[in-house]
Amino acid sequence: MRGSGALAGVVVVILLLLPLFYVLSIGPAIWFHDRGMMGQRVTDVCETIYAPLEWTVHTVPFVERPLEAYISWFRQRQPMPVSAPLPAPPIPPPPPALAPAPIPLAPAASPAVEPDLSEPSVCR
Repeated sequence: MRGSGALAGVVVVILLLLPLFYVLSIGPAIWFHDRGMMGQRVTDVCETIYAPLEWTVHTVPFVERPLEAYISWFRQRQPMPVSAPLPAPPIPPPPPALAPAPIPLAPAASPAVEPDLSEPSVCR
């Protein structure tokens, strides 16, 4: 009887994982579709297979946001538009030529102070 218990466990695990795999399989299906790797016939079959999931998304409010986020990982990203390169800024004109710095003049010589001999010196 032990064999039948193990088999029942495997069946339960499979039955629990199948819905998860079904929901998660929409991501790769979107990836193939967006890249043109599915013919029209396969696309029609996928639309039929995922119709219950689409109905659930539109009927159960809390399912839409996480499923859309999951699907967005598989969506083909549109390339960023390439715009013309910006023109280079104008080159500023060179600074005007500087005149040589003036040479500082030597301080004016103070007149020599001559000793006043008219008064007697204290030191004599």
